[in-house]
Amino acid sequence: MIPRVVMALDRPSLQQQLKRRLTAGEVIVDVIKGKRSWERIKREVCDLVVVSASRIPAPAAEMVSLLCEVPDAPAVSVILNQDEPEHRAQLLAAGAAAVLDTDVSVDGLTEVLQTLLEQQ
Repeated sequence: MIPRVVMALDRPSLQQQLKRRLTAGEVIVDVIKGKRSWERIKREVCDLVVVSASRIPAPAAEMVSLLCEVPDAPAVSVILNQDEPEHRAQLLAAGAAAVLDTDVSVDGLTEVLQTLLEQQ
């Protein structure tokens, strides 16, 4: 089965780079745009959600927890625009599989996402 990723990032260039790298490895990547992206993410069937923290409605940790509790829930990877240790800890405690900074290289981000897909 071909893995499926749903992506909603607030940095279009990063989103395109990640999409290009993941699809090169036979992964289907759907990009969700717009202000209501979280509503669409919740309805998607996929193996991995990659989302900017700014795209998750408040309270973000609660929203991630609800998504992670559904049967056959996808792994959730949250991308932070800045290092926020408390926010990171809350998201991880809520069930996020990874919480990454945009400061991480595209190679590093791709490696983490591929590892998460392998674990699904």
